[in-house]
Amino acid sequence: MAEPLEKRFDHILDMEPKVGEWIYEYAIPNKIHPSVIGYIFSNYQQNRKSDEIKKIGYFYEEPEVGESHLDKNGCKGRTNDPRGWTSISNMLYSFENNLKNGEYVGKDVSNLLQISIDSKLREEWSNEFFDFYNNPTLSVEEVVEKKYSQADFPRDINEKFATMAGLLSADEKQVGPVRDFIKKHCDPEYLSVYDMYWAGHNEKRMEQIVELQTMSRESEREGTI
Repeated sequence: MAEPLEKRFDHILDMEPKVGEWIYEYAIPNKIHPSVIGYIFSNYQQNRKSDEIKKIGYFYEEPEVGESHLDKNGCKGRTNDPRGWTSISNMLYSFENNLKNGEYVGKDVSNLLQISIDSKLREEWSNEFFDFYNNPTLSVEEVVEKKYSQADFPRDINEKFATMAGLLSADEKQVGPVRDFIKKHCDPEYLSVYDMYWAGHNEKRMEQIVELQTMSRESEREGTI
């Protein structure tokens, strides 16, 4: 903050964002793009749910490694912060909407997306996020109709989060079998995130998730008797 502007404030609080809080209290309720949540959450999990900012460099960086300094590739750095990830989310939604409307016919769509991501992320994280976004995943229809083989199951943490994110488009009739697939092949922890994101602030969807969760617990109890 420039000194003249800083002097206009009586108090300045230097607060570091908490990764877990951002995911659960902001990103999920506010429908941040599933790939952004999946990417941040997968790295958060791999860091053993650490909220220590120094371990989540792709989420937040001190100003001295940002705009005025070079990144590891000798390029001008960009500060990756919660606001920046929200900007990436908006960009992805816009990109996908334009793609759906046929606005990229005859263009190198993959290159356009890469350039857009490069413009918003520090270079060392740009390629990693681009690869995460492009992880091959099953469609909702393939899961519901069981048109898959063991080779299609997600194998590592990135593929599991990418799969979870890719199945959020399920409608009310499809969400049951989709949840079963996630629970079985992505583990229950991923299912809890899926439930929160899929339901959002929609009361009917919340009620449906609660009902499905209750049915699942009852089925598990009956299986142990």
